[in-house]
Amino acid sequence: MDPALEKIFRHPIMVRYSMQSGAPELADTIDFSTLEVLGPELVGDDLARRFPEMLWIARTRHTGAQVVFLLYLQAENDPMMPVWVAMDSRQAVLELRRRMRPPPDLATLDVVPIVLYHGAERWTAPRSLDELFSRDEAGDPLDTGRKRKST
Repeated sequence: MDPALEKIFRHPIMVRYSMQSGAPELADTIDFSTLEVLGPELVGDDLARRFPEMLWIARTRHTGAQVVFLLYLQAENDPMMPVWVAMDSRQAVLELRRRMRPPPDLATLDVVPIVLYHGAERWTAPRSLDELFSRDEAGDPLDTGRKRKST
């Protein structure tokens, strides 16, 4: 990760700004004064280690529910990004359930991944698992505008 970007996005104001820009309706419910940094390492069931750039947690204003933010700074298109985000989101929830006493109630826990792309080219990789695995009626991947290898 670019050290300058890392320094900028380690500041709580940037987390707040990113949320207000990307999901304003959700940002309005968050008490950003409760924002805490979580450890940057996630260890999977298979002991594989993953490192989203930043992990944050905050409470909501009225209900006290918790929101986990996974922040990624991407300089390149990564067609597997939806998979990494899904895996990290799952692992973040498991980590919180292990670390916190009492463990967070899953019904009141939201995980919000934020991928900030700063590459030179337009982002062409899938933005979601649905898009990654989209198929037409014949079972072929739908053309979502990203380049594919021809066979």
